[in-house]
Amino acid sequence: NEKKKSRKRRKREKKKKRNVENNEKFSNDMKLSNCMRKRIGRKKKKKKRNLTI
Repeated sequence: NEKKKSRKRRKREKKKKRNVENNEKFSNDMKLSNCMRKRIGRKKKKKKRNLTI
């Protein structure tokens, strides 16, 4: 039985896979710069509001 991958490693591989998919998706559109191409697959994080007044 092979060792379970560490969380860090799984996360890293997932990220790599996601980037590869995104880069393939947009590689035909060379107008997008590299950093924009990476940014497209990402979800925007909602900013946490400070609820205490």
